[in-house]
Amino acid sequence: MKPWTFSAATFTVAALALLLFPAGAVGQRKLSCTAGKTGKASALTAREAWELASARARAWQADAIPFQFTTISVAPLDAEGRSTEWEISFSSGKAKAVDMISVSDDQIRCYAMPGSGGRALKAVDQITFDSKKLYETAQKAGGDKLGPGAKIMAGLEQETSGPRPGISATKTPRAARS
Repeated sequence: MKPWTFSAATFTVAALALLLFPAGAVGQRKLSCTAGKTGKASALTAREAWELASARARAWQADAIPFQFTTISVAPLDAEGRSTEWEISFSSGKAKAVDMISVSDDQIRCYAMPGSGGRALKAVDQITFDSKKLYETAQKAGGDKLGPGAKIMAGLEQETSGPRPGISATKTPRAARS
């Protein structure tokens, strides 16, 4: 079994949709869960976001398999390992569709659309999802030395080429800072 790592997420949901779904699929998207408040704080840990999203994905399709799990650049991890925005996507072979779930500021939204999704994340039940520890590890690996504008983001990926560092900090160009 290949090891798991978290890595920096540097793409947006729009870019992900363009890469993973056939042309015209965006127009075919439809709600796959009842959108609304999560009942949680606006900033969540990876574990909390996973629990919310995976329950909805299983309700959408019993064979739902995750293929993407990440924070986004406008909502990096804070020192407690929390983010205000998580994007989690699942695919279903039976439905020949993907379910894109957004957990953002105490809100959850789910959209399904035709497509096959990305490379399936395997053995997700064996992952700890300790995003506070991930943040601390990134800081110790040099994130604390990057200075103003540095962001620590997390994303889960299926490792394909052996162990490698999986946590990194990214620096946002001055023009993109708010």
